[in-house]
Amino acid sequence: PGNADVTFGIKRLRQLADMVEFPFVCCNLLEASTGEPLFAPYALRKVGGVMVGIVGVTTPLADMALETTNFRAPQDAVAID
Repeated sequence: PGNADVTFGIKRLRQLADMVEFPFVCCNLLEASTGEPLFAPYALRKVGGVMVGIVGVTTPLADMALETTNFRAPQDAVAID
C-alpha cells in the first residue's frame, strides 16, 4: 500500500484488502503492538512456468498516516540474514 491507500486508516485499509482478489503485500509496514508485518511481506506466483517472488514495499509517507503502525526502512525489511 502507498500513502494514499492509508488516508482513511488501518481499518479501511484492511477492508480494502479483503475486497480484492489479489493479496496486499508489504514487508515494511508493521503492527506497532506486535512488530509483525501488517500484510504478508511477499507473494509467490508461477509465471510462464517460472516461480516469481513479489515483494511489497511502501514509502515512509504511508506510516505517517497511520498511528498504529511502524515503518521499517526498505533495505532493512528485505535484508537476508
